Amino acid sequence: NIRILQQRAACLEKRLGPEDKNTIMALSELAALLQVSGRIEEAQPLVRHVLSHEQAPPQTTKCDSGNFSKRLERMTSQLDVAEAEMRLRRVHSGCQQIFGPKHSYTFTALVDLAMLLRATG
Repeated sequence: NIRILQQRAACLEKRLGPEDKNTIMALSELAALLQVSGRIEEAQPLVRHVLSHEQAPPQTTKCDSGNFSKRLERMTSQLDVAEAEMRLRRVHSGCQQIFGPKHSYTFTALVDLAMLLRATG
């Protein structure tokens, strides 16, 4: 839930400070969820902050790609094929804009889109 992650990030920032690695991780998770939800404009400043932060762990992206794929699956599982395809295309496009074409989120969104298209003919 986006609201819960927003509250968690705000609490960590207040308690530990904006530079703490736990705060950065919470912001990273929030940015990913916002992006998956199609709220790209809200995710962009968070992504920039996380990526520019020198304490942001380099393996964060790698570890989060599995969770990202699960979130995409949950997001599309209750939709009809056309709606799921549209959302996955939008997520892939947003990932390219925010993270760049070589980022694991971008690749994950593309793979999930390809799997959907393959499964539906």
